[in-house]
Amino acid sequence: MKQKVTQKLNVLITGASSGIGNMTAVYFAKKGHTVFGTSRNPEKIDKKADELFSYIRMDVTDDASVNETIQTLLQKIEKIDIVICNAGMGISGPIETTPIEYIEKQINTNFWGTLRVLRSVLPGMREKGGKIFIIGSMAGRAGIPFQGYYAASKFALEGLVESLRYELMGFPVQVAIIEPGDFRTGFTGNEILTLKNANKLLLLWKTMSNMVQIQLCLLSYCINWHSVIENLKFDILLACCFSGLLCF
Repeated sequence: MKQKVTQKLNVLITGASSGIGNMTAVYFAKKGHTVFGTSRNPEKIDKKADELFSYIRMDVTDDASVNETIQTLLQKIEKIDIVICNAGMGISGPIETTPIEYIEKQINTNFWGTLRVLRSVLPGMREKGGKIFIIGSMAGRAGIPFQGYYAASKFALEGLVESLRYELMGFPVQVAIIEPGDFRTGFTGNEILTLKNANKLLLLWKTMSNMVQIQLCLLSYCINWHSVIENLKFDILLACCFSGLLCF
């Protein structure tokens, strides 16, 4: 019986130095694919033994950085088969008092950063084909208190991907959005807290009606229980996300 030959793919993953991006990069590299993981400061990374992929410099908040990195990469390889837009950050704070500069940073990284990468890779992928995965969030399906701007950035990705699917009809490019819950990564610990001058709002939160508190706790419980399942079955999650579009 002949063994099935797996095509070796070129995979680009943004934000690959930690968390979901890093786990995904390691996963694809172990499958034998050529993985390029981006980081703002690749020279500061102490690679672990299982990080069998190449780090390349890219800052998704900078137009020149994104375009130069993509063009340099395409001079080395024939095509990018898979792009996984994962780079992101989070801020926590009330909608009313969060400083504008933090909001701009949130949207610039999560939404504009993803869009910069998409606009840079799409011309080549329209011609040669490929698959694009956007790492969204469950917060892009349901808003969360004190995470309104993070949720807004992820809701924006939902609309972007839905529209892009229609625009790519007739081209050999597929795009999908993945909506994970919380994982045991450093993401939450790295969130920027913007709670200055928010004492009145926090007091209001504490004195909400019991019914509202119960509803929000139930929502949080459902999201966190879903996250427990995801943490236990990360390989299965990845397989389910990618199996419909990839042959490993």
